[in-house]
Amino acid sequence: LRAQLLADRLRQQGVTAEQPVAVLCERGLELLVAMLGLWQSGGVYVPIDADYPDERISWILAHSGCGVVLTTRARRRQVEQRLRQAGLARPPLVLAVEDEAEAATSGRWLEAEAGGEGRQLAYIIYTSGSTGKPKGAMIEQRGMVNHLLAKVETLRLRGSDTVAATASTSFDISVWQLMAGLLVGGRVAIVGGEEASEPGRLLEAVRREQVTVLEVVPSMLRVMVEEIESGAAAAGGAGAEEASLRVLMVTGEELEAGLCARWLRRRGGVEVVNAYGPTECSDDVTQEVVELERVERERRVAIGRGLSNTRMYVVGRGGEVAGIGISGEIYVGGEGVGRGYYGDGKQSGERYVPDWLGGGSGERLYRTGDVGRYVGDGRLEYLGRVDQQV
Repeated sequence: LRAQLLADRLRQQGVTAEQPVAVLCERGLELLVAMLGLWQSGGVYVPIDADYPDERISWILAHSGCGVVLTTRARRRQVEQRLRQAGLARPPLVLAVEDEAEAATSGRWLEAEAGGEGRQLAYIIYTSGSTGKPKGAMIEQRGMVNHLLAKVETLRLRGSDTVAATASTSFDISVWQLMAGLLVGGRVAIVGGEEASEPGRLLEAVRREQVTVLEVVPSMLRVMVEEIESGAAAAGGAGAEEASLRVLMVTGEELEAGLCARWLRRRGGVEVVNAYGPTECSDDVTQEVVELERVERERRVAIGRGLSNTRMYVVGRGGEVAGIGISGEIYVGGEGVGRGYYGDGKQSGERYVPDWLGGGSGERLYRTGDVGRYVGDGRLEYLGRVDQQV
């Protein structure tokens, strides 16, 4: 209901289809209300980490052209002050999610002014900008929904599950962490920033909230394993912290076989899923359920097979599809491929190319810049970056 009320108010404030709206909220209930209300109004979700420096926030706002910023009542004055100091030519209107929902006059269900076949934008997430200015990756509703449903299917999510929301809103994995479990009537446990970044406290949060699905990066997993191995985990006995877990997802970095084996030897009852996906696509595009015997034998953790309605290719330098065991650049096709980079046609044209490998008319492939190869049973292995190859 609160999301419906917010959507009504956003329409009254002039938010229309495909209009970017910035959201500066901590992970919490108001963030969920903001996301759902925005999508119902037809607007485009542009998450901005509230801990970003002022310069980065102002750059994203200026580049995206957001005329409205959603935040919380507690943060509204601080956000307004930061935007005044940023010296934007046209400062956006700052609205508090709680205030706007309360001010709405009705809770009627609004039909979003969506484009055909789910082509309307769902969100724009700005990349880290480590190699220059951040790029705004545009993801359409069809890709986002396809990925959420794929998560429900591959992780076997059900109403009894509790998914931990640990990722910053500036990372695309935050979308599925917040939304996928809710699709099946499950629960989302929102873990605060400090808890999410400290392995011992994260393990304690898993125990306290009875989390069943947790996602971490390999560097976090390494410290978690060390915590467990050294017996330094929180009170309750070794292993009590993750007793509720049934799925551990690992993403964001290459997963080392040795690290994965260390976890599996001690927590063999927890399914480990290695996930891979660029921000320019709707989050993960492949997944691999990791088996201890295979990891010990192959000494490499594959990134697996493409998710539903996703096509994965390994392409050689001449544009040919590479054979089994031959390395090449990883290309992604299908529902999850994003629209491109917001306001950057040149870079979009370089990375999003016409699909000559099996897609329909007008479909595109995303060139990941990653190198991989297929092994004999159809699983994909990640080998590094194109610019790191000799």
